Amino acid sequence: AGPWHLLEAKGPDGEVAKLAGQIKERLTAPWRTRIAATTGADAREVATVAHMVVAASRAVLDLWCAGTLTREAAVRDTARGVAALLGAFTVTNGARRTRRAR
Repeated sequence: AGPWHLLEAKGPDGEVAKLAGQIKERLTAPWRTRIAATTGADAREVATVAHMVVAASRAVLDLWCAGTLTREAAVRDTARGVAALLGAFTVTNGARRTRRAR
């Protein structure tokens, strides 16, 4: 889980934080096209979803590393969380599946 924590560096060293942000951006960029194709979301929402997927996945990874979850449970919970995020941002027939503020 260590490398994932480095991607969220927000300490006093601005250069480290900037570099971590750039690396995270490069890691999530390939997924944005897939998220957009799956959800029909606009670019701003896709960027939000990508960031949320990383955060949710990191949270489950932390639980697995701490021994709180088995590997199987971690995989299942991560898949459920990502599916819920994608579903919440999916556009169907020009409307959101759930009502939310812009």
